[in-house]
Amino acid sequence: MQGKKQSSGKESCIFLGPSDTELRAEEPRRPCNKTAAASDILVSGENCEVGSSKLVQDWQTIVTEYGPLVWRTAQRLLANHADTADCFQETFLAALELSRREPVRNVSGLLVRLATTRAIDRLRQRGRQERRPADASNCEPSAGETDPHEEVQAQELVGQLREAIGQLPAQEARVFCLRYLNDMSYRQIAKELSIGTSAVGVSLYRAKARLRQALDATQTDQDEVHHEKT
Repeated sequence: MQGKKQSSGKESCIFLGPSDTELRAEEPRRPCNKTAAASDILVSGENCEVGSSKLVQDWQTIVTEYGPLVWRTAQRLLANHADTADCFQETFLAALELSRREPVRNVSGLLVRLATTRAIDRLRQRGRQERRPADASNCEPSAGETDPHEEVQAQELVGQLREAIGQLPAQEARVFCLRYLNDMSYRQIAKELSIGTSAVGVSLYRAKARLRQALDATQTDQDEVHHEKT
């Protein structure tokens, strides 16, 4: 698992989960069979109007084409197979419902926004429940890692960051994740969230300040516990 920052122009893109290479290696053509499952849901009679064969064909193609993108978006935030799978299906169902009400001009942007929003919702739910470990597949040391202590520290930091993101106000969490997890520009974020670019900048600034404060507080608590033990 990566808790590092990778360079992407002027700012860095933060990765909370496996890298693109690692995720693609884990994804078959239909990631973990969930693309197939979502496609089955989207084309079922109860979800599509009778005679909407064009809609069915379009969404079969969309699920196949954008399934890996949606999976990676959710997986980076959740790092839990079951939660990611649920988020994956919810994202496509929500996109289908929205497409019935209005035309969708940017499919990938819409899917990333919906996947991010639903993943954040699950982080909030997880924060209110007893913490459970992430999938073992996401906690195994990367190839070539020789220092287990550093790996554990990185995993702890990533876990703390996920928890802190789940505690952010909704808009700040979405803006932060779209910017740093999906490397979207201010203009793209503003368009997807229907807000001004200045609002994007403000939300991003506040999100980073809150996250920095939350992580500093966590580190302070850990230092105090360690001091008490010693």
